[in-house]
Amino acid sequence: MRWSDAYYARPEVLRDKVVRCDVDVPLSTIAFLHRSRVSGVEFTGDLSGAHSRIIWEEIGSCRQAGGGTHERLSEPLLANACSAEGFAHAARIGAGGLGLVRGEFLFAVAVVGLLDRRFHDGRTVADVLTAEGDWRTLGRILDDDRLREELAERFLAELHPAGRLFQPGAPVFVRCFDYGDAYSATGGQRGTPLLLNQLPGSISFLAQVLAEAQEQHPTRFVLGLPLVSSYAELAAGLGIAERAGVRFGDGGPGFGWEVETPAACLCTGLWADQLQRERGVRVELCGIGTNDLTQFTLARPRREAARPIEGRHEAHPAVLALLTRLAQDCTTRSLTAVLSGVAGEDPGYRAFARELGFLVSCPVPALHRSARPPVPVLDQAVEADGLADGTGVAEAVGWSREPSSLS
Repeated sequence: MRWSDAYYARPEVLRDKVVRCDVDVPLSTIAFLHRSRVSGVEFTGDLSGAHSRIIWEEIGSCRQAGGGTHERLSEPLLANACSAEGFAHAARIGAGGLGLVRGEFLFAVAVVGLLDRRFHDGRTVADVLTAEGDWRTLGRILDDDRLREELAERFLAELHPAGRLFQPGAPVFVRCFDYGDAYSATGGQRGTPLLLNQLPGSISFLAQVLAEAQEQHPTRFVLGLPLVSSYAELAAGLGIAERAGVRFGDGGPGFGWEVETPAACLCTGLWADQLQRERGVRVELCGIGTNDLTQFTLARPRREAARPIEGRHEAHPAVLALLTRLAQDCTTRSLTAVLSGVAGEDPGYRAFARELGFLVSCPVPALHRSARPPVPVLDQAVEADGLADGTGVAEAVGWSREPSSLS
């Protein structure tokens, strides 16, 4: 079944049908099916391990929980979420803010309200999504003044619960669109390099949306650039937003980035100092994406068919050493960092992250899962690297003293 069939068919036609969720199917497919309350649909393909699953599980878990009484969180956590339902549910159960709002997921949810709108060539947004995917459709919408304005309104509507329901000053870290070949042909680029080279207008668009959201709400909206590996990329992205009239700090949104590369772990302090000195911008918040950080540190595929060990790769001593260095830079500069990758779902890793001074953010569905007994990070590190025992791990990682979370 094609995605356009899913959109144009009545819900009852979709029952007992199979929708193939390979990575070239728009993420907005999943958001549409949920928001139209379609049930009885079987999914095949990449849904079990792809980004599609994140949207599906988030909206589904919030809808399943309903609006009644909810068990509140037993520990301080922020939430990874991408929809108004997710934001509101996270606030109801006591999350302290939003540690990761993925721009590409926010687009997938917001664009559902524009599916029947038409471009100048007569095609609908749904037609373009079907033929070209989310990435190309975003570009076409931003080139159309009327659709761009309507998309901005949809973004603000989705972000409204994030601004209204959390405590004043609570962080809402919105990462700019992190597209790549998994979505559509982007020439092998990802993150900020892709945005700068192919769609710089997406940076100014999201920055303007967050500036307007900041004017309306007391929570702290922060624009985060994805997959950064150089100061030049940060400066270029910041310049695009500033030329669009966005001013960071002093009533405007905050500015930061997602730490997803070894370069960002080692240079975040340097980059923050440069931005403060050269551009007058104080960095308030950075996210930590342990998924990509682990991949690039260990030169491993993002998704492996089977791990050679049971331990988490995110606990490899090399990854822990990079996080320790990052924590030192953040502490000396009073810079807040939020660990939002999959490692944050592990209670032992959460304890370790907090000891380093990081906040921790988890996906909305993970906030409801029963807490497992924490496995000390030292034990995880030994297993992740295949070591005989933990002798010398603390020294290799750069801990002046062995954190209590290790044992």
